[in-house]
Amino acid sequence: SRRRHTRSLCDWSSDVCSSDLDAKKEIQARYDKVKAGGERKNVKQLMEHYTQDYTLTGQGRNYTQGHMRVHMGQLTRTMATIKIVTTIQKVDLKGTTATVSAKEHCDLGYVNQGTKKVEPMTIDNTLQDTWVKQPEGWMLKSTKVLTAKRILNGKTAPAAVGMPK
Repeated sequence: SRRRHTRSLCDWSSDVCSSDLDAKKEIQARYDKVKAGGERKNVKQLMEHYTQDYTLTGQGRNYTQGHMRVHMGQLTRTMATIKIVTTIQKVDLKGTTATVSAKEHCDLGYVNQGTKKVEPMTIDNTLQDTWVKQPEGWMLKSTKVLTAKRILNGKTAPAAVGMPK
């Protein structure tokens, strides 16, 4: 094969364009802000990257941005600790829309309302997120929860545990 002598946005040795890498970097930075917001139990920081028409689908349910805001408020009040790590697996960029395959891992300290003891909870999700580029940066428009696994106090919990009602 022959090397290209002209430069383009894409590196000749790779199928990955610089715009794809930029989008991945910027979106990962948004996920990292969620991590920081969770650790601070700051609902505004947890939600600042959601579009007004955001939707989440999973476990046979649909949730709006409003549902998620209420859920995040409840989550921050009932958890002693929140640690969220989201890792991008793949980005498919088409213009100003990015479809992101991601893995999300949450370590939570759930405060049992009956005993007042902190119980460990782990949530592992496989997500398909749709992000849109807006003047304020990449914003999360929708999430599909493809797989969900919940462990509460060492035991498998229903997938809906940790989801809004």
